[in-house]
Amino acid sequence: TNQKQKKEPLTWEEVKARYAKNNQAQNNGLSEELIQEHSESQKTSTSNHETHGTTSNAGVIFEEYGEEYWNPRKKNVLSKDQNLPGQDDALSSNEFDTVDQNQPKPDDRNFWVPLLADRSMASEMTRQERELYETNGQRNFTHQQLERFTGEDNSPILIAINGDVFDVSRSRRFFGPGGQYSMLAGRDISVCLAKLRLEEGLLGADPATAALTKKERRDLRSWHKVYGGYKEFPLAGRLVAPPPARAFAKAELMSYTGRQPAPAGYARAPILVGVAGRVYDVSFGGWQFYGEGAPYHLFAGRDASRALARLSFAAADLGSPELGDLGEKERGVLADWERTFARKKRYPVVGWYDQAVPG
Repeated sequence: TNQKQKKEPLTWEEVKARYAKNNQAQNNGLSEELIQEHSESQKTSTSNHETHGTTSNAGVIFEEYGEEYWNPRKKNVLSKDQNLPGQDDALSSNEFDTVDQNQPKPDDRNFWVPLLADRSMASEMTRQERELYETNGQRNFTHQQLERFTGEDNSPILIAINGDVFDVSRSRRFFGPGGQYSMLAGRDISVCLAKLRLEEGLLGADPATAALTKKERRDLRSWHKVYGGYKEFPLAGRLVAPPPARAFAKAELMSYTGRQPAPAGYARAPILVGVAGRVYDVSFGGWQFYGEGAPYHLFAGRDASRALARLSFAAADLGSPELGDLGEKERGVLADWERTFARKKRYPVVGWYDQAVPG
């Protein structure tokens, strides 16, 4: 019969054995070929370790699992049924779905290997992904906003690596709820990847200020290249730390409409909107509503409190800070807008609208 037999779930010992056939060799798990290569290089340079130091944890993985594992442009170097060096049998997508949930601990190097070496992640960007990001473009994210994109309720799954935010929703079985790497979803995983360590203190840490060695920074750039280049995960935007809040004068506020150049590290130029005394940067997820040509672009660079409360685009209401004559219903509408900006959208507060400031 052609009926397929149901496969038994793989234990993590079996998974590790498939991914790390040669990792039981000496010299920190380097394959025999790499050991020989290192030995040959040491013959010609006895000061190799003094000059370059010991290979980092992530560096070992990148050495053992070459481009054939994670670069789709290298697919043609393998025949259809040929296994990759160091693997008895590459894990298929179906097999990964049946993996025993007794996962290796994050301090086990094999915990990190599928993030690089699983070929089911190395698919090209789908047409749906291209259409989505060509239409919506990239946006700015705060850490608080990023934390919402974990795949819960079928939401997108985002991760940040070295400042860039990638949409890894196509690998939902890895990063989605219940997946092997679900704890990484919605977080900046840069320092964790650089050090191959999963600790709460490292999740969300800023790689620009973290105490990374030269090799760890090099490995972090390699991880970024894998996810942003070879695996073609869509770039959703940039992870940005908003500036400290300060007072804005009316004239200054009007210069932040999204038309000005974007600051370094931003995916989009700031778009500031004043609501009930606070100034929010709505470029963090709201540019399609407040950017040039968008429905609420008239509110950009203004105190929109009165206009939002009255649901008005009248010139007399745009930019007017006067709220004393608002009725109870209008005040309720303004309070709803405040909750939307602060809680639902989590737009960062970058200042306040101060009439006492000159301008």
